[in-house]
Amino acid sequence: MAKYCVVFNCSGDVSIQTLEKLLSGLCYTASWICMDEINRLNPEIMSVIANQINIIKNALNSGKSTFSFMGKKIQLKHGVGIFSTMNPIYLQRATLTENLKSYFRVISVSSPNYETIL
Repeated sequence: MAKYCVVFNCSGDVSIQTLEKLLSGLCYTASWICMDEINRLNPEIMSVIANQINIIKNALNSGKSTFSFMGKKIQLKHGVGIFSTMNPIYLQRATLTENLKSYFRVISVSSPNYETIL
């Protein structure tokens, strides 16, 4: 009854290969990922992630059970979820690239409601 969710802490040191492995693993298992502080990634990496998300999204929308992802044919289980968080207040944060921004719905939280969380 539970859904496996990976919380991945993004940083400027994250490589494209790491993200490819992570996203392909999600496709195999129909897991979710929360890319925490996605705006810490380099803009070049953000652009690649947007392309990878687009490939996965198109495969899901087409109802495919296998698809080509970064030069490999992989299985796709439906139920993959990709989420992100960002904290724009901190210094050294990039703005999301336009192609990546289009895949996420913005929800702002200015101050957490601790009673609801508890």
